[in-house]
Amino acid sequence: LPISPGGDQVVFSSNRAGKRLAIWSMSSVGAPGITQLTRGDTNDLWPMLDSDPKPRLFYQAMVDTRSDPRLYMTQLGTTTLTDLTQMGGFQPRVSPGADSVLFTAINDKTHKRDIYIMPDKGGVPRNLTNTPDVDEYDPAWNKNGTKIAFVSDGAVDEERRQNFDIWVMDLARPERPVQITVNGSWDDHPCWDPSGSAIYFRSNR
Repeated sequence: LPISPGGDQVVFSSNRAGKRLAIWSMSSVGAPGITQLTRGDTNDLWPMLDSDPKPRLFYQAMVDTRSDPRLYMTQLGTTTLTDLTQMGGFQPRVSPGADSVLFTAINDKTHKRDIYIMPDKGGVPRNLTNTPDVDEYDPAWNKNGTKIAFVSDGAVDEERRQNFDIWVMDLARPERPVQITVNGSWDDHPCWDPSGSAIYFRSNR
């Protein structure tokens, strides 16, 4: 579950208030009470908080009248919503410095995902992976905001089949990502160790 920068709040998606998914927050240390952060006619997913200096909420919203998911940002305690990019996308992840947002988007022709980056207040995204025939997703910032871990099926297993592994990209050299896992299994959901020297991930190995 995403945790606030201060470590005192957990944010999550739930339909506990009705048929639609909304974003909620609760204490990470057992204090009572759960707060609903989003309302409306969308299904809201993948929440993440920053602290810039007042907390902002970034999330993915599914709109009934659109096939593409929207990426929204709102200042907590206000009703103002910012639609961050015209192209839409999945799984927004704001940087530790609260100045950039990672997200994934699907290539309409190949139906593979790429990883994009854009300013925290929205704007024109830049394609970091730019590989139409490779599927990349699950981006995760390191603590300094200089590298990302992500999932890619750009490599193959022993039987020459495309295989999901964990990769790392230095944002100063995005054209040279490094493959971290090489097992013939499905590895995903990378998460950096606080020291920045290790990566946790899920695997069916």
